[in-house]
Amino acid sequence: MSKLHHIYILIAATLSLALGSCSSQDGPDDPNGNYGALTDAEFSITAKDVTAPGVGGEFRPEAPQTANELIHNWTVVFVDNTSTVRAIVSGGSDISAIYSDVVRTSLHTGTYTAYAFANYTTLGETFGVNPTIGASFNPANMLFNTGNTNNPNALIPMTGTRVIKVTGRVEEPEAIEIIRSMAKVEFSFANLSQNAVTINSVKIEPAYTGRVPLFRDPKTATGYAKPVNADANAPYASVTVSNLNNKYMPVNTPYTQGAYAHVYLAENNPDYYPAQTYTLRVNMSRDGKSEPDEVVVLTDPTAVPFMNRNDYIQIPISISDWIIDFDVLFYPPIGGYPAVQKFAEDKQLFFTFGSMGKFAILPKIKNAAPGSAYLQPKQYDITITPRQVSDGMFIESPSFNNKSHEIIGELSGANGRATFDVNVSIHGTVTHLE
Repeated sequence: MSKLHHIYILIAATLSLALGSCSSQDGPDDPNGNYGALTDAEFSITAKDVTAPGVGGEFRPEAPQTANELIHNWTVVFVDNTSTVRAIVSGGSDISAIYSDVVRTSLHTGTYTAYAFANYTTLGETFGVNPTIGASFNPANMLFNTGNTNNPNALIPMTGTRVIKVTGRVEEPEAIEIIRSMAKVEFSFANLSQNAVTINSVKIEPAYTGRVPLFRDPKTATGYAKPVNADANAPYASVTVSNLNNKYMPVNTPYTQGAYAHVYLAENNPDYYPAQTYTLRVNMSRDGKSEPDEVVVLTDPTAVPFMNRNDYIQIPISISDWIIDFDVLFYPPIGGYPAVQKFAEDKQLFFTFGSMGKFAILPKIKNAAPGSAYLQPKQYDITITPRQVSDGMFIESPSFNNKSHEIIGELSGANGRATFDVNVSIHGTVTHLE
């Protein structure tokens, strides 16, 4: 299976507001004395696409859109400098996507902050109270439930904000970029093995199940900011995708013809999760074997350190003939606590150690065909390369011992985290692990 790579950003929608002053009349100033005459305004809403680089800083062509990712219903709330709602305009419907719309309203001349929403059936369901004219409006307190889903037709909520100045001139075009509030994670499969396979499901974890801010703008001068979850104590969960297309894959099935599916996840970072990285669990069946395999992959934390709203993350997964697993032996000093844990389940490639001491990680390699025995050490070679290691974590850094055919190292007892690349060469076939 290949590691997760290539991060894209979904094309964002834009609401272009053309404020046309159809008529103007003298009227009372705003109660605070900061706004002028009441002006009839016509709002011409135009949805168009913009592109931007994703987390990896790598620009890609525009991502494909599906209808549910476009603007359907929309609302724009105009708030004055006292955080009071002065006007609300809305349009569209839940039935179909819109590319243009026209709504009329009235506004006093002056400066407003416009808050745009799209694809929310009822705003009151989002933050408790529907906005009303004259009410206070505090976007910092607006959170919405994540709604992680693999429903391909789910309307994806969007939000955006911009300062708008109404002067009463004939035309004042403005544009509000509205950003999708969820990430799109897409899985695609290729079969490089010598047997036909069926992909039953793919599970991704962790998925954040708490609430996230409606109006957090992840963009910064240096790229995309790491999400700060609104509720750090909210539980994390896994999301299973079983509605894959092209599940059955004959031998030599390429990515373009293999199984594929996608899931929508709330923005999140895995820091509160024990492994501090994303895990994929692929449930699959091979020809001639009735019991399905579960293949586990840890994502590269440098490639996908987190998921921002509006990210489009593509995960290509190739199925090979080899199953590679590891066992660990731990030798703490006298009085040391001999705790070592293979994270979550026995096929996870993540270990935690409770104290200092020497350890040995034993490769377990076999062909995926039913009844295959584990390879003897003379049938493979291993190289191990450090990617990221906490300072002072090891007395002896892990390395492969050609005599014992083990990965051997010694922990100092200092807290830390280490990531290594492992290449396994089996009769000329090289498999990359992390």
